[in-house]
Amino acid sequence: VGITLLFLTPLMYHLPVATLAAVIIIAVASLIQIAPLIHSWKVNWHDCLVAFIVFNTTIYFAPHLEKGIYIGIAISLSFYIYRTMHPHFAELSKYKDGTYRDAHIFGMETSDTVALFRYDGDLYFVNAGYLEKRLVNAVADKPGLKVAILDIEAVEQIDTTGEEMLTHISEWFKEAGIEFYITRPKFKIEDVFKRTGLYDKIGHDHIFSRRRDALAKIKMKYGDLVDIEHLSHYMPSGSEESSHGSQSFYTE
Repeated sequence: VGITLLFLTPLMYHLPVATLAAVIIIAVASLIQIAPLIHSWKVNWHDCLVAFIVFNTTIYFAPHLEKGIYIGIAISLSFYIYRTMHPHFAELSKYKDGTYRDAHIFGMETSDTVALFRYDGDLYFVNAGYLEKRLVNAVADKPGLKVAILDIEAVEQIDTTGEEMLTHISEWFKEAGIEFYITRPKFKIEDVFKRTGLYDKIGHDHIFSRRRDALAKIKMKYGDLVDIEHLSHYMPSGSEESSHGSQSFYTE
């Protein structure tokens, strides 16, 4: 290529434009690979969509290639912000292998008296309202609920808004006559609870490092008044397990 550019450029000057275009197309065509695009779709359709849009906008705005790149950056940031604002939230039941999994995805029974929720994400001003809304809506679907358990093992960071939301939701549960438990907080998150007084507001006997301990206390306190069979044994609802969406599972 270097020799061609240095010594053969004058000869190429006389080639028809169509011929030069064909040379460029052949050279660029080898750079277009469909397999990585298909692979990215299998991993996460967001990545595939961004790649497809960037490719087409770059061609559309040529020779201003930077415009296509800027559009790709903007779309990627939009997806990231959306995922941050809407972390995974699920009600769990015990699966046949002994792990706790999303009851909706894996087609398992839940209880009208005890609900175990799992929140996967940091808790701060961007998504605190989302978690509060999901908890309120989930409880509204269970008018006979007596106990709500929130598993926050996945929470690595919490800010003032997140802490205030937990304070507010714990007070809301108390007013509704529902006992609120938090399980598996990381040490640094539990330390925040102690410094801010949230640990005492929720109650040291309502925060557990293991879910099994919380369930044991609930069973001992309520006995047959609550149903925790779905958290002790695998209870399929009769619907087929979904092969779509998140297939994540949670161990003790």
